Amino acid sequence: MVMNIFNVPETATERSNMSDWDWEILMGLIKDELVVPVIGPEILEAEHGEGPLISYYDQWGLEAAKEAGIETAKMGNMPLLYQVAGQILTNSKSRVRNVNQLAVLVDYVIQRKPWLTPKALEQIVGIKSFPLIVTTSIDHFLAGLMEKGDKPFTRILFAPGGSSAHIDLPSDFNFRQNRALMQLFGATSRCPGTCAVTEDDLIEFSWSLLNREYGPQNFYDYLQGKTVLLLGCNFPDWLGRFFVHALHANRKNVDLWYVSKNDDMGLRSFLERKGGKILSPYSPIAFVAELYDRWLKTLPEVENVSVAAPSSDFEHDTFEPMKPGAVFISYIREDMEFAVKIRNQMETAGIDTWMDSSALQSGDRWEAVIEERIRKASFFVPLISRSLNPENWGGKRERFFLREWDLARHSNTMRMPEDRYIRPLCLDDTTCEASFVRPFSKIQWAYAPDGKVDESFIESIREGIRILRRTRS
Repeated sequence: MVMNIFNVPETATERSNMSDWDWEILMGLIKDELVVPVIGPEILEAEHGEGPLISYYDQWGLEAAKEAGIETAKMGNMPLLYQVAGQILTNSKSRVRNVNQLAVLVDYVIQRKPWLTPKALEQIVGIKSFPLIVTTSIDHFLAGLMEKGDKPFTRILFAPGGSSAHIDLPSDFNFRQNRALMQLFGATSRCPGTCAVTEDDLIEFSWSLLNREYGPQNFYDYLQGKTVLLLGCNFPDWLGRFFVHALHANRKNVDLWYVSKNDDMGLRSFLERKGGKILSPYSPIAFVAELYDRWLKTLPEVENVSVAAPSSDFEHDTFEPMKPGAVFISYIREDMEFAVKIRNQMETAGIDTWMDSSALQSGDRWEAVIEERIRKASFFVPLISRSLNPENWGGKRERFFLREWDLARHSNTMRMPEDRYIRPLCLDDTTCEASFVRPFSKIQWAYAPDGKVDESFIESIREGIRILRRTRS
């Protein structure tokens, strides 16, 4: 006899306390590829006739109990599969006698028939600005979806005591050309130990994730400066704390957002102490649906950016390509001679740069490309000089460099303060008290008299790029 879980009433969790400003912040972070989604069991739900959605983990638990010939009943928030797996090994009536047979059974149940892929997973994979997707689930849905994508992807299956070459992100992984799937609790196979299927396994995997020697350090380094979006990670309080601590320990620059139907007060308090943003109780499936809808609304803008350069309208005036992580040099037209000098010095020093050498064209498509360049630049270097004083503009009030400044300040809000993304470079005796440089008056300046850059500035940029590559590659 097994418990009927199909008629459990849904909690009214379809409304969140997300303001438009919250969404604006989150979508900006996603656009800048600074968000890492972590998928939990609540995202894996299936339709059952005309009734409410049911958890795949609960359905798999029922199937496993049936195959093993034991009775079962769900207790607490722990997904049923984990409870059943433990019972199978201790129940004298079980047809499954050891961990080897249990591994075969669980793999058989999860892959025995074509379970429908949850729509929420399709939506998450469809958001192309998630270069890394993390899951706590042991199934193969995400791998199947990412295999069909337009980018190569690497699948990483964490396991206690495994070789770092197989359980961690490669140190030189290129997220601009590839995507990655990280399965923190492994994935099912016919071999035991490849995934967490019991509560004891969950403890072992969690301990290993915390282990400084054997944990996935490259993965943790990548999380620096990122926002971790915990979607439906509805573990019991103790395990939830364990898991969050593994992601957050000794990583002060990791922001946490938690979305779950489960409103465990102990876990809520723990997350709040970690500075997390709590969206609970709230259906993570409803959250993902709205997230995906908002993402789709950004696609026309993204597509316009991607096709702007090759358009026939720009046949003779296209922007030159920008190398990944290049430094964006912003200047007023009157200082173009100095901008070229500075660019040449930085390029000679091995620093990739980008500047608009096209006489500062205008128009929506040009601005879209400039915005993309600023957003993807490692640093924004505005050149400061007397030429910026409106009194020297001969009555012309609209200058495009002002728009570049606005875009850079917006991009700066998505960076960590210690990155010092904006690095003004002054060409003459202009002081920070001048009204026309007010946007950068409180930022430390470097100096390049008549376009001659000091070696210390070059080295600071070079070191900054090295740090960014270590944390984002």
